[in-house]
Amino acid sequence: MRIFSYPLQFTDAVTTGGGGITGTVDGVNRAFGLPFTPSPTESLLLIWNDTFLGQGLGYTLAGKTVTIDAAYTPQTGDRLTAYCRHNGG
Repeated sequence: MRIFSYPLQFTDAVTTGGGGITGTVDGVNRAFGLPFTPSPTESLLLIWNDTFLGQGLGYTLAGKTVTIDAAYTPQTGDRLTAYCRHNGG
């Protein structure tokens, strides 16, 4: 069990296409920006269309930047959705 000494928030879903995740979904781009830094990083739940991607096995995370593995490069019309805990920043 983890105990946190600072207030955490759980984000509502943020998505590509005007919903908070930045980056072009065009079949080439694999780097996407989140509007927050997941805290802890393991709390990030990333969904590509209807598929859950695992950290280190579908994407990598560096601060607020998610880089999708080449095998899962989002194509035009695809949707990324993210949920996570964060401390507001």
